Amino acid sequence: MEVLSNIVQLEDYENVDRVIYLAEQRWGVAFDERNTLNDWVAYVNIYLSRATAIENRANLDVQYDALMKAAGLALTAAARTRRKDVPRAMRHYDVLGSGK
Repeated sequence: MEVLSNIVQLEDYENVDRVIYLAEQRWGVAFDERNTLNDWVAYVNIYLSRATAIENRANLDVQYDALMKAAGLALTAAARTRRKDVPRAMRHYDVLGSGK
């Protein structure tokens, strides 16, 4: 297996890519477009919490899967912030404050 850094291996990158692909198939792009950055961070935190839950402390597979999902969500959120052609959902307080 090719090592891309001292710790992260190609398989880890492929797993994050797979998580992103499966999420796109399940939820679709329209769902993503309605998420604010706050939503993305909340989703990431859900999976980080699952990885660190006491009941999962001995289950490395559950921890790894949850961390891969968190990484996929974080990477997707980061990529969406850089793209100018991707719609961004306004936060509820932005909408309320704009008079719309």
